[in-house]
Parts: sequence; C-alpha cells; structure tokens
Amino acid sequence: MKHLKNIMRKYFILLCMIGMPLQMAMPTVMADESNELTIIAVGAGDSDAQNKPMSGWSFNVYQVNNDAQLDQLNQLNENRLKAQAIKSYETNPTNEAGATTLSQLPQGLYYVRQMPKTAQKHQKSVPFLVLLPDIKGNKHVTVYPKIMIERGSVTLLKYTTKDNQSVPLAGAVFELYDANGTTPLRVKDEQLTTDMSALTRLTTNKAGEITVSNLTPGRYYFKEIQAPKGYKLDDRPLWFTVQSAERVYVSHENHLMPPPDKPNEPKKPNTPPWLPQTGESLLMIGVGVLLIGIGIKLGRSTKSEGSIG
Repeated sequence: MKHLKNIMRKYFILLCMIGMPLQMAMPTVMADESNELTIIAVGAGDSDAQNKPMSGWSFNVYQVNNDAQLDQLNQLNENRLKAQAIKSYETNPTNEAGATTLSQLPQGLYYVRQMPKTAQKHQKSVPFLVLLPDIKGNKHVTVYPKIMIERGSVTLLKYTTKDNQSVPLAGAVFELYDANGTTPLRVKDEQLTTDMSALTRLTTNKAGEITVSNLTPGRYYFKEIQAPKGYKLDDRPLWFTVQSAERVYVSHENHLMPPPDKPNEPKKPNTPPWLPQTGESLLMIGVGVLLIGIGIKLGRSTKSEGSIG
C-alpha cells in the first residue's frame, strides 16, 4: 500500500512537471483589436459643395450589440448612446481630403454619427452602421457616408389693400427662378423637382399664398407674369434667400388698375359773351331774313302808292 502511494506521488509530480510547460506554451486568447475604420466625407447634391471634401467634420463612433437597429439608435441622444454602447470613440476632424481614421478597434458592429457642431455648408452626414471586419473579412474598412442637404422653403403672400386692411389676393401667377438661372424652376405638390411634367406657372390660392419646399440654400426670386383681373401687373423680381432648414416669407401687394379715361368731348368755340351762341345765331339769322323780306315788301308798297298819286 505504501509502495502504491509512492508510485502515485511520482506520477502526480511528473504530470505537474509536464503540464506547466504546456500551459506556458499555450497562447492567451485576446480580442482582435487590429481593425481600422476610415471615414471620407464628400459634399453632395446641387449646392456649391458638391463633390468637395468636407474638412473639419468629427464623428462619434459607438460599438453596439450585433442585433442593434439603426432606426432605434437614431432616436437616442448622445448620453443614452454612451450608456448603451460597449465602447465609444471620437474621431479626429476630417482633413483637407475629407478623411479621418480610427485604428485598433475590436471586431464588432459600430454606429457612427456626426458631431452636430461640425456640420457645414448646410450639409451633414447621415448616421450609419458598419461591421468590422466587413463580410469579406477586410479589417481596414473605408466608408463614404451619405450626405444630407438641409433644405428650406418659401411662402409668397399676395395681397391688396381695401379699407386700410390687407386682403389676400388669389389668381396671381408667378414663376420661380434661382439666382443663376434663366429658366423657371419646376414645382410639384409644393416641392421643387426636376420632373419635366411639373408646373412652372405657380398661382396664388384663396389665401393668396404660394409655398415651395425642398429648396437648396441660396438666392431665388419670384416674378409675376399675370396679375389677377382688374389689377396692375408688377413683374419686378422678388428676391429672397433660403437658409438651411428654415421657411422664408415674402409678401407683395397688388394695386387696382386705374379706371379708363372718358372719351374727350368736343370743345365749344370760345364765343365772346356779347355774340350769340350757335343756336341763337341761326335764330337771329332767320329773324333778320324775315325782317329784310318785310322791309323790301313795305318799300315796294310805298313806291307803288307814290306812282298812283
């Protein structure tokens, strides 16, 4: 029995001696933090920033659970995002090429949102999700985020004045132009559009209004091309400036057309007051002729009597 215990002790010592080197030789399993995310922001749309790098933009990057939903994350503010995120990061501002890079990121799903104060030129990045590494196994992932242009709108109010009060004026027809254009812009369902079937002639409604949305920030003008019946046409440009995500109001007054001039009546000749007027002249002539006739007759009668004597 004692001999058996000694054998077992030797085996135990031997196993310990063999196990220690094996344990030391086995690598420690570490999280993969060799992933890299590059974000490149480029201007979009029909503004002066189109296709230009957006420098100075910074992003918050949150590692989230793999089942996270984009629309739900979009509803969260920064504090709640940080509380729910596995890890959170901030990028450096984008350089002159519009690029910024985060390195040494663990593998997983990331939610990326632009820092609000870094948007510029009325454009900002749309939040997005990105998987590191991507589905092809690439650990160095580059993303060009979708750029959203913040657009504004305008409401034109046409009115006239009656009894010292402003009254909305329906039926005035306008065209809308941008600062550089010579062709009227097209509008459909109160939205600026490139649809060639959309209208260019915009008519004020019963409230005297025309509203146009989806306007890229910049300078525009309305031009009246047809006034309501009975009102004077005023085709002077009505300039206005649209800023991002705001509505501009433009008002314009129409005036009634003056009543038509009465046809000119023929002027009466300037007759001296001591002369008879036209009607009176005819009467006087008639009386004169009659008196002359009577005089001639009386004269003849007198001569006849003298001859008899």
